[in-house]
Amino acid sequence: MHRILAILALAWPGAALAGGPLPDEAAHLVPEDWSHSTQSLAGPWWTQLGGEELQHLLDVALTDNVDAQSGALRVDQTRARTQQTAAALLPSLSVSATGSLNPNVNALVFDPDPNAAFRDTYTRGEASVDLTVPLSVWKGLPSARAAQADTAGARAGASDTQATVAVQTGRLWLDLAYAHERQRVVQQQVDVDTELATLVEARYRAGATSGTDVLQQRQQLASSQSNLPDASAALVRAERALNVHLRRPVDAELPVDATALPDVPLQIALPEPRTLVAADPGVRTALAELQAATRRTAAARADFLPDLTASASAGTTFNGLQSEPLAETWSVGAQLSVPLFNGGRSRGALQEARATQSTEVVQLQDTVLQLVLAVDNALTTFEQRTAEVAADAAALQAAQAALTAARADYQAGQTSYNTVLNSLNSQKQAELALLVTRRTQLDAYLDVAAAAAGAWVQALEA
Repeated sequence: MHRILAILALAWPGAALAGGPLPDEAAHLVPEDWSHSTQSLAGPWWTQLGGEELQHLLDVALTDNVDAQSGALRVDQTRARTQQTAAALLPSLSVSATGSLNPNVNALVFDPDPNAAFRDTYTRGEASVDLTVPLSVWKGLPSARAAQADTAGARAGASDTQATVAVQTGRLWLDLAYAHERQRVVQQQVDVDTELATLVEARYRAGATSGTDVLQQRQQLASSQSNLPDASAALVRAERALNVHLRRPVDAELPVDATALPDVPLQIALPEPRTLVAADPGVRTALAELQAATRRTAAARADFLPDLTASASAGTTFNGLQSEPLAETWSVGAQLSVPLFNGGRSRGALQEARATQSTEVVQLQDTVLQLVLAVDNALTTFEQRTAEVAADAAALQAAQAALTAARADYQAGQTSYNTVLNSLNSQKQAELALLVTRRTQLDAYLDVAAAAAGAWVQALEA
């Protein structure tokens, strides 16, 4: 009974392997600490960027997105294969029955007594219960445990897909926020140009400026207005892209809206490298694949061992020619099969399994190295983008101060229109540059989140 329960545990849905510690071949590749400072923050990245609105959007995406659903279905597929593999280790019980109507040969060969009750046909039948018990646990168990590792890999792969979908959702949500904010900035620039055009025309009517200045400002206003259609179209494209990501009609009303780019924390919370690497879904997938390959190597070695099976059968036969037609039957037996020669098939299978195992070790090492590199590069880029945002914010502040002073001097007749125009163009460029830089900073923040998925993916699975 204990053997049966242990085998059943292999196929139970909750029995998939959890990500274990890294083997020595990969553990030495993980640094002791990150090259950039981090600090603890309250909650995962989506609570820092969008709060409840982004959380709701993630819930919708992880439920309706095609990739997220496909990842869950792949887990079901591998779990079903694990159940099939484990079933080969369990006893099989079957019931069989046969029946036939046969000619009576005696009636055809011999001349029966006409006064005797002699039939031309008779019936035969058999019913039995058959039990087969595989006893070669040493051969079937490694394959079942390899299938169990496949299920663990599929679950880690589904977590990796969930993390990817979550980050994609965050980027699309930021695209929507950026489109809203860009449209607002362009409209504000149109309003500023309109006010300045009114001021220039008033000074022209008062004889304080030339008609050329009026025409230049009208051209400036028209140039700003020409940016409005593109900003509006970008907003529509962002809404449609998010709807398609959520597997909704392109013109459907979004469940949430993002109207402004959020502020980004100056530092990002990351666990220490070994903890993060061990929890990363990509590393967990590679580790599960290595475990599966190791167990398939054990299964290939077990193929050289004998195969032992026990069987039992009990039933009843019926023969219409017998004076007592019913008879009980039973049998108990065992079969032992010892492999002697199969043309090198088993040896070739073992060599292939060992090569696959070595390949998975290399793949795991590469996955760990690429993860560490991605985290460090993302942190470097985030620090760079944060410094650029600070510089562009200072440039915008200076440009706004220069424009305010130039307008005041122009209204007072102390400077020319060209000074105002130059200040206005500088302010516009600085405003749009800061908006773009803030967007790239948020992208860098999500790059860190994507690389460090092991720090937060469990919050999605909860």
